[in-house]
Amino acid sequence: MGRVIHTCVVMDMETGDTLYDESYLYDGDIAECGGGGGSETNTVDYDYNARMATISEKQQEQADLYFNEVYKKYYMPLEQQQAQANLKALPLESKAYQTGLVNLNDSLEDQRKVEREFYNKSREGVNVDERMGLAMGDVANSWKGQTDALNRSMARMGVNPNSGRYMGTRVADSAARAAQMAGARTAARVAAEDENYQRLANAASPAISGFYQGIGLLKG
Repeated sequence: MGRVIHTCVVMDMETGDTLYDESYLYDGDIAECGGGGGSETNTVDYDYNARMATISEKQQEQADLYFNEVYKKYYMPLEQQQAQANLKALPLESKAYQTGLVNLNDSLEDQRKVEREFYNKSREGVNVDERMGLAMGDVANSWKGQTDALNRSMARMGVNPNSGRYMGTRVADSAARAAQMAGARTAARVAAEDENYQRLANAASPAISGFYQGIGLLKG
């Protein structure tokens, strides 16, 4: 006797109707779980099966009750409203995202301008001669006041400007001033050259980093 073998069944939970049933007719040997190995003793527990069927029916009733009285009344409308709210929010979210992209692009462009300006300034460096001139000017200004003070001091002591004592003091004063100006000039030159080197190092750093990153990508 042929039997129908169901391979896929889709049912409507609300109505219990069968929406889709995929099956085929089978006519062949069947191994049944009759139990007992051919014994005439009936091992089927009909009372147990009846109790399990009752439990299954009760569970189905509870599921139907929950579906009709809880899910359909409360959760389903909430999910529908949430879906509608999400649909309404999509244009706003899309606009906000696009605005964020525009702002990010503007920010990156401003950053690139600053980086280019920093790079150009780093390459230009500072004027070494100008730095040395400024340093020597500062020393000269400080010595101008000191020389005037020395002349007033000599005048108060009655020292003759044409005397050897006065000329010796002026020579020593001039030598000290020349040494200080030379030291200031050298220090300014060394500081300016060191600053230019540091600027070039800062300007070259991104390029060197990009070079090694490119090598890493090629090796990868």
